[in-house]
Amino acid sequence: MVRDDNTVPTNHEVGFAAWLAKPDMTGGLVVALQQPSKSQVYTADVEWVRDECDTLAYLDKSLAFFDGPGGLEATSVFDAFPFITEKISSEELSNEAKLANDTFICMVEAKKPEVLFACWRIYGQDDLYFSGKGPGNTSQVESLRSPNGHVVRVVNGFHPSYAVNYYPNESCFRRLFAMELCKAFCELNAAWQEVDWMDDLRRACRERTLQLRNEKVRDGEQLTVERGRELRGTKAINTAKKYDAYTKSFDSGLGGIKHIFDHMVSSLFPMQSTWDLYTYFVVDLNTSEAICDALLAVTEAMKQFDSESSLPESALVELGKHISGKTLKFVEDDIPDLVNCERGLYENLWSNRYMASTSRGLTRDMEKITIRFIEGLTKSFSESSTGWEYFPDLMHDAFKEFAVSFEDALGKEYDDHEKTALANAANSFPNSGFGKVGCKNNADTVIFHRKLF
Repeated sequence: MVRDDNTVPTNHEVGFAAWLAKPDMTGGLVVALQQPSKSQVYTADVEWVRDECDTLAYLDKSLAFFDGPGGLEATSVFDAFPFITEKISSEELSNEAKLANDTFICMVEAKKPEVLFACWRIYGQDDLYFSGKGPGNTSQVESLRSPNGHVVRVVNGFHPSYAVNYYPNESCFRRLFAMELCKAFCELNAAWQEVDWMDDLRRACRERTLQLRNEKVRDGEQLTVERGRELRGTKAINTAKKYDAYTKSFDSGLGGIKHIFDHMVSSLFPMQSTWDLYTYFVVDLNTSEAICDALLAVTEAMKQFDSESSLPESALVELGKHISGKTLKFVEDDIPDLVNCERGLYENLWSNRYMASTSRGLTRDMEKITIRFIEGLTKSFSESSTGWEYFPDLMHDAFKEFAVSFEDALGKEYDDHEKTALANAANSFPNSGFGKVGCKNNADTVIFHRKLF
């Protein structure tokens, strides 16, 4: 392909695009991205090129989670504007862009995928073939007939860079991306089932997108004024804004976690059914998002201890200090206040409250999960003659275990509730065969309650 400026793609660039397009077979799933970043460096080492791009590295891990260890090697990835060097906008496409997009269409025709996961969109040009609709803008699977007559089912997605580079502190976008990617894989086997919480997540992400756009928040990224294929921003030299966003996410997330503990010492908690408790945490408080936002901030702060890094950025160090200080107050002051005990780092305060508990279901799980969380956080701090010190790896482990266990408990409660509802319906209509209608694998629809990263 000869570009308008008479340049051609390098051999390494072509080689990497060919590697992304593998495996060499027709059918299956194609993930459609938009175009490479202008800053992308190409070498013969395709794994290095993949890992150097945060977007592709995230996509590789996401694919590996749903489809096995192959990741990008096992799933074809096409760019809607391959090898293009110009910046694509909502204005009329240039001749170069049109030719590049024609190449993309030819690739889809040759591949003949059953499903295409559309992770790109040009605002103002929503009529482009095989483009997406934007984050959470539709749950419909569109069937498109390519010029050669092959029909492709298109699942709406959004560019993974949105979650990785634009708003990495917002866990709701990671949830949405995971959900839509799983939907794309399930469409291969017609095993997908839409349920109410999925549209709730889409709506929340639409609202959050609009809010962030209005606030003009870019979490450490800035748009480039340079001509080229840089569509998704470049990291700003000053990352203070990015870490300020993480700080706000952690504070908000920790506030959501505190709501859990406040509720567990209330008179309502022991009286709620397990499904009422599920509804309270998932619908009323959206606690999962709060926990995951906090975890994302803690995970980001851990980067200051990366052995491969040189002197960590001051803003990253300050983020870690902020998180450790807030967490210390939580376990040293807030928890003792809740259980009416003397303030301090006492590991057994929370567990003593439920020592004789006979709770069952989600209530019992919540008691066990919160006890482990407080004990884990307490072990993250050590008092000394000069004050205290903390062990960031233990703190990170505590937040991660809390997030995973919380999602597992919610998923189990959701599954149990669905099974009970189906059994009750079958008993009400014993001869109708109702119990077999819509009985799809709940693991496909609940997995996003449990696996987020």
